[in-house]
This record gives sequence, C-alpha cells and structure tokens, in this order.
Amino acid sequence: MNSQDANINLCIIKNDESKKGVLKMQHNNGNVSLSFFKELESDNKGNTRQQKRFSQIPDHVHQLSDFTKIEMDQDDQLILILSGSRCQFKLLFDKQAGISNFFDYICQKVCLKHSDCNPRVFLIESLDSSTTSIAPFMATVLPGRGSKVTPNRISLAKIKESYPMVNFTIDNDVKKMTAEQYRELFDADGKIKEGVGFPSVFYNVDVDPSVAGDLWKIIINKDSEKKNSQERAEDDKKNLEIYSKIKRQWLLTSRKQWDNHTDLRSLVDALEKGIKAQVDLFKGYEHVKEAQTIAFNVLLTISYYNRDHALYCDGLIPFLMPFLEPFVKDAHDNVVVTHDGKEVPVEEAESNIFWCFFKFYDNNKLYDLIKPSKTPTIKTIFTNVGNLLFDNYNPLLELLIQKHAFSLDFLRDDCNAMFSTCLNPCELRRFWMSLLTYPAPFKFYEVFIISLLFSLSPSFVEMNPLNSEEFVHRFHDLKKSLNLNMLLDNSFRLMNQLYPQQQ
Repeated sequence: MNSQDANINLCIIKNDESKKGVLKMQHNNGNVSLSFFKELESDNKGNTRQQKRFSQIPDHVHQLSDFTKIEMDQDDQLILILSGSRCQFKLLFDKQAGISNFFDYICQKVCLKHSDCNPRVFLIESLDSSTTSIAPFMATVLPGRGSKVTPNRISLAKIKESYPMVNFTIDNDVKKMTAEQYRELFDADGKIKEGVGFPSVFYNVDVDPSVAGDLWKIIINKDSEKKNSQERAEDDKKNLEIYSKIKRQWLLTSRKQWDNHTDLRSLVDALEKGIKAQVDLFKGYEHVKEAQTIAFNVLLTISYYNRDHALYCDGLIPFLMPFLEPFVKDAHDNVVVTHDGKEVPVEEAESNIFWCFFKFYDNNKLYDLIKPSKTPTIKTIFTNVGNLLFDNYNPLLELLIQKHAFSLDFLRDDCNAMFSTCLNPCELRRFWMSLLTYPAPFKFYEVFIISLLFSLSPSFVEMNPLNSEEFVHRFHDLKKSLNLNMLLDNSFRLMNQLYPQQQ
C-alpha cells in the first residue's frame, strides 16, 4: 500500500442501517478520495479462519473537498459525520483507535478548526501556514451533559458544597526533611527501617538537596529498597562502568567519523541549541558552562544508549534539571561539588544523573508524552480524566463547558512536559517524587490534573471568556500562580476518595 493511502475497517450508516466494510483513503495529485468497499458475506460461514472478502467496486466514493465539516455524534463517540452542501457521510468505527487513525491521516492533508459554536464540530480548511491542524487526540471531547439537559450556572459555593474534602486555600507550609531526619530512616547497615512507610513518607516533602540524589536512586530503583548501603554502592560502581563505556562511543569519535556522521552532527547541533535556549535553568550555578557540559554529556549519552525512545528532542532539558540539581551544586576543573561540600569526579556525578533520569524517563514512558503525534498516551489520560469528571465531579465538568473548555487540549503542553512548564526544578522534583510514591503513577497523574482544575475553579467562575481561545489565554496566565503544596494536598484527598485501596 502506498504511504499516501490508509485503510480502516468500519461501518457506514445510511437510513438507520449500518453496513460493514473498509474505508480506503487515497491521496492523488492534491485530492483525497474516500472510497467505501462493503464486506461480502462468506460462502462458508462455519470456517472462522476464512479471510474477509470485500467488493471490488466501491459502494460510495467521495472527495474530501466535498465536505466542509466533521461532527462527532452526541450519543455515540464512535460515530463521525462528514457533511457538505450536497452530501453526508456517516461513519461508525470499531474502536477509538480507528478514529485516532482517521484524524491522524486527515490532519496531514487539511486543517481542522475547532468550532466554538458546537464543541463536537471541526471545520475543514485548507492546509497552510496560517492555521494549525489539531492533534489526533483532539477526537477526545469532554463528556457532555446531553442536548436535552438544561444547563445550570455553576457557582464557587456550589463546588465547595459538593466537594468539602477539597481545599481552595492552604495555610500549612511545605513539610521539610533535613539530611539528619533522612538518615534516621535507615539502620546501621544502611537498610530502610521497618515501619518507616517507604516511599509514602516522602509524599509532598521537600527533601534536603544533600540527600535528594540518594533518594532518587532508591525511589526509582525499587530493588534498592531492601539493599544496604554497601550493596547500593556496588550497584553505583557497576553503573559507572557501563556509563563510561556508553559515553566513550561518542567521546572517541575521530575527525573523519565526525565528518561522515551527519546524524551525530545534527544531534549535537540540536542539543547545543537546546541547552543555549534553556540557559536560565543553569543560572543558579557559579560555573554555568561546566553545569551545561554535564547536561550535554548525559543527554548525548542517553541518545546513544536508547535511540528508539530516548533520542534527544526539544523540550527534554527541563526534564533533566530535577535530577541534575540534587547531584550538582557546582562544577569546576573536572570535579563536581555536591550539596554536602564533597568533591567527586564529574563522570561519577554524570553516571548518577544518567541512570536516575533514564529510569524515570523509561519507567514512566515519557517518550509517549513528549512525542504524542506517534503515540496517543495523552489522549488516554485526557479520556480518563474526562470520565472521572463526568462520574464524580460533574459541577466542575459543567463549569469547564460553560467557559468554552470543551476538551482538555488547553492542558496538552503542560501535561506532555509533566508540568515542567510551570514548576521550578525543586518543585518538579517534589512533584515527581510524590508521583512515584503511588503504585500506579498515571492514575495519580490523572487525579493531579483534576486537583489543578479544582484549584483554578475560583478563577474560572469569575472569568467570562467569549470563546475557547480566550479561555486558553486566561488559563496560561493563571497557571503561573499555581501552589504545588495545595495541588498535592488535594491530590492526596482525591486519591483517597477515588482509590482508597491505594492509600
């Protein structure tokens, strides 16, 4: 099949009757044709392994240019209706993945503009630089109230009355843990004491930077919880040997290899530009260039270690900072100064950062979030959040819809970056460590999003946006004042309500 073609098994609906078949989408000379071939009945119905047969002549043929809009059915999320001035094409998909594939293909050919008049309608426009196509997960619209239900105006008093467990202000300071308090959690051999409540004891706790690196190594590597300090030190030594071998792959590149290796040159160029663009993240270091060099070495080595999933891409540097900061207070003359005043070889610090960052990155499938056009993880998250709002927090859902937030797309950039867009490295470390205290991090992540919506609901009630674009603009201003302490406090309360067995 040509790369410009795509086939999707589905049904078409006409006169309230559905017909199974395959939709073939073909791109030829600037035109996109949509051809439906019906499925033929099997001659031998008892043979379950018989391959499906389709008619050779299409029952329906349309050009994409025949249609001006795509509408999502109010009652069935698997139905799309393509409409134009002279025709209508009603498609029933087998599953959500089919809709995602359909949108993914269509958005390569045209732009879909979200309609503020109807949240389930997308207008079809020509593809040019002045408009932006929607992402595939935009097929996930927040669950509606139904066309026959009269909307109720949502007030802050109603939200507070409906959800008394949610705090909208918080007076408590962030709990801090000193290096001495941290060490008291371990016995003489360096094992975590029984009854400590690891790892939940670190939820929403600001751990002293001098021991935060050590905590990263334990909380990310679950098998380290039962090891003593000597065993963990042996693991660090082995990890350093492996890191050094990986790093040498690019460090020993000859001039001739460099000249012939265009991919390496492009990778290095992108990485150098990315670090230069994020220079503000390194201003806390006395020797900025040395700290930037450590970040460069770690990210380039990770790119060599796992090209499929961890190859450097724009936006990755803020993810690295919560791991670099606890291991490096400053760096100079090929040594790293730690937060407890010690000096260690720079490669030892790089190895610790490398393994903590990579395992966090890999265990939580961050590559799915950073590159959502290829893998719709964010769509799954938004779908689950929408369902949680519909089933448990309907007034909050109603408030969003009234303010023209018909989908959670306004959270896309922040969720893809795991909120590195609005939290500083220290806050981000506390948030991510809190996330890892739960056995199902993505469930917590979904609840954290709901906590964020609750925290901003007082401002949502007061605003009167005219359309979705104005709502998004106001949201990006509001998120600058987020209180992580309150977000995590409410996330804990909501998790306790929704999933009490995981508390």
